[in-house]
Amino acid sequence: MLTGVLRHLRHPWYLAGLLLLWGRDLAARDLVTATLLSGYLYLGSVLEERRLLAEFGDRYRRYQRAVPASSPFPAPRVTVSDLQNSRDSFTINRHDRCDRLRQS
Repeated sequence: MLTGVLRHLRHPWYLAGLLLLWGRDLAARDLVTATLLSGYLYLGSVLEERRLLAEFGDRYRRYQRAVPASSPFPAPRVTVSDLQNSRDSFTINRHDRCDRLRQS
């Protein structure tokens, strides 16, 4: 079951980072820093998506189709309730994550 902000965005921390970078008055040197850090955040999200796809496969792919990465717009093509009704919906809690880390 998807709850909280992950029901609306797959990468809320990346979005928060981008908002902090670009949501302030920027001098010329700040523009360079903000641009570089934005690229770093984008690369981090791409690498994280690859890792999650490798770890969770089709469950995560369905989650990707249902929930946008960093913007709640446009509306998802698949509803979250569709995911919740599927037999093996994508769910991660911290205990599941810790168990997976211990096994590797």
